[in-house]
Amino acid sequence: KPSHSGPIPVCPCTMPTAVFGGGTQDRPQRYFDPTVFALPPLGYYGNVGRGVMLGPGLVNFDLAFVKNTAITERLNLQLRAEAFNVFNNVNFSNPNTTIFADATGAYSPAAGLITNTIGTGRQIQLALKLLF
Repeated sequence: KPSHSGPIPVCPCTMPTAVFGGGTQDRPQRYFDPTVFALPPLGYYGNVGRGVMLGPGLVNFDLAFVKNTAITERLNLQLRAEAFNVFNNVNFSNPNTTIFADATGAYSPAAGLITNTIGTGRQIQLALKLLF
C-alpha cells in the first residue's frame, strides 16, 4: 500500500516503469500521480476526501477596439476589431480520474490523462456597422 500524506502531486512526476512506461510524465499525458492512491479492501469505501483534486484551470483574454464616427446627426459608422483568446492559450479539460483498471488494484493506463481542450484558439474579427 502506498503511504502518502499531504496534497496529491501534480506532475511532472516520475512514473514506475511497469505501470506507466517509466520516465518523467507531464501534462497533458499525466496530470497527476496516480501511484499515490491505493485500492481499498473489497466492501470498504476509500478515504480520499471530496474535491481533493483541482483541474488545470482556464485562462482566457478577450480584447475589443471600437471607433465610432459621426457621419451626420442621425447616421454613425462604427468600426470594431475584436480578438478572442488573444494570447492563444491552450486550456486543457479535466483529466481522466479513473485510477484503477479493475478490482485487482492494477492502475489504469489512462489515469490522469487529458484528452481534450476547452474553448477555441485565437479568433479575430472585424466589423463595420452603419447605425441610423
